[in-house]
Amino acid sequence: SKIPIPQKFVGKTILDLDIRRKFGLNIIAIEHDGEISTDVLPDHVFKDDNAIFVIGSYDKIRQLEESFN
Repeated sequence: SKIPIPQKFVGKTILDLDIRRKFGLNIIAIEHDGEISTDVLPDHVFKDDNAIFVIGSYDKIRQLEESFN
């Protein structure tokens, strides 16, 4: 699933957010300026226009999206 990055993620790294441990999801790609990169590094700092592509169960993806609020 492609998920736009919420404002509260901007300026934080993948390591800071620890999405794998908290939600059981794996980030498989990051979109920035319309380009998709599969070179996902833990020190990637999220920017306003980023979106992440995650893989995992539907319920876990919904939990992640609900955490944005």
